[in-house]
Amino acid sequence: MDAASEQKLTQGALEPAPHTAINLLVGAKRQTQAGWISTDVDTLDIRRESDWSRHFAPGSIDRILCESCLEHMTFADGLAACRNFYKYLKPLTGRVRVAVPDANHKDEAYQFWTRPGGGGQLFSRLFIYAPHEPDHKVFYNFQTLPALIERAGFKTRLVEYFDAAGRFHRNEWSYRDGEVTRSAGHPRVQRFKFWLGFDFVSLIVDGLKR
Repeated sequence: MDAASEQKLTQGALEPAPHTAINLLVGAKRQTQAGWISTDVDTLDIRRESDWSRHFAPGSIDRILCESCLEHMTFADGLAACRNFYKYLKPLTGRVRVAVPDANHKDEAYQFWTRPGGGGQLFSRLFIYAPHEPDHKVFYNFQTLPALIERAGFKTRLVEYFDAAGRFHRNEWSYRDGEVTRSAGHPRVQRFKFWLGFDFVSLIVDGLKR
């Protein structure tokens, strides 16, 4: 990826070029995507409206991608984040794509690694991420995640999910609106499967601003 395609949000206000789409990757850690601005909690705490107002004008953002982030927050904090998404996305055309672990994924190993309070959370904190990395707090499913996003004002669309019986569903979608790296068929998922033995996919929901 060339330097021109990678953007990082700094502590100062963002001043995009005229007519340039603002695509925002939140909770990104070291992740980057071409044409997207990467942010993390040190520059944009998505729960805090004061952080958003320091960088953006309301109604100015085209797309937001929030992958592997909301599950680390309480439901109340996740709702605060979604309300900020709604406020700062463009009217009618703005959209957010949210991806979290899926509570209806029945694989036992997947459950070990992803469920709140599970052994995988302790292992990840001790050996993979920093010790202060917040554990998973909410285990969403195809009903509870859309309900959260809708409470913030969005119309929702299920993208990838497991139903209550553990059957996987996938609706047509495009990376153009945010490339979820833990999604069906993604190379990262294939690498995980080689090492872990299961598909480390996500519950993915799009929120469309009304």
